[in-house]
Amino acid sequence: MPSLKSILVHHDEQLTKALNIRLNHQGLYPWINRLTRTMDPLPSMVITTVLMAYLFVSSNWLTGYRFIGLYFTTEAIIHFLKATFSRRRPFRVLHQLVFEVPIPKDPHSFPSGHTGSAVVIALVLGWLFPAYTLVFSLYPLLIGFSRIYLGYHYPSDVLVGGVIPLVLAGLFS
Repeated sequence: MPSLKSILVHHDEQLTKALNIRLNHQGLYPWINRLTRTMDPLPSMVITTVLMAYLFVSSNWLTGYRFIGLYFTTEAIIHFLKATFSRRRPFRVLHQLVFEVPIPKDPHSFPSGHTGSAVVIALVLGWLFPAYTLVFSLYPLLIGFSRIYLGYHYPSDVLVGGVIPLVLAGLFS
């Protein structure tokens, strides 16, 4: 009888193939690549810095400190888990994937840092502008989808990368 881990890995790989191979469309590929790049380290730092500056200039100190704590704790946990699990990225394991984007410096996929950062930013924007929380929540969903579609991550990487800041946000509340 297969182990639970082997069953989960199998389904993770099948869903990754479905999103990457079956949904692949050359016209969509460049747009999804541009979207995912918004959470690369430099753009993410710029967005984070602008958001922090806004929070402190507007004297929204509590949200500012929560944001700093949430952002850096999320990043630390994600980097710790990546080093601990050392899961290879799908494009390195599933050779039939369509992979036409730059190879990331970080060879590990679990969990998704891009998704984690996007969730942090969406949460903070939701705290600032509660009426638009649903709109802001679409951004990390799209980032997560893009990471799977492009072959950088498995669905479980994206799921855990998104759950980490959600759990931490509850703790920081």
